[in-house]
Amino acid sequence: MTELCPMNPNFEIPQTELLSRFLKIPVERCDQARAIANTILSSPDLRPYFFGLDLENVWNEMDFVDDQGRIYRIDRLVELPDRFVILDYKLTIPEPGKIGRAHV
Repeated sequence: MTELCPMNPNFEIPQTELLSRFLKIPVERCDQARAIANTILSSPDLRPYFFGLDLENVWNEMDFVDDQGRIYRIDRLVELPDRFVILDYKLTIPEPGKIGRAHV
């Protein structure tokens, strides 16, 4: 199967039927999913964390445990030459200072 999100600046989001099968969502919701993905991937602030030439490592869906034993799952951890960046698209955010993080 073709990878759906390669680190390629010319990447195009797949058409509705393939996206529906890959994400296991109804075809009717794919237009909304494609619009959200396009917004994220085309954002000048976020684009470097998906297609930047200085990406050293990238991890998706990574779990972290805080000092209280609570588990958080972040959507994307990006390693750059001089720092790590966390991209998290969730609506719930842990209390400041509980885990080291950076927001974009």
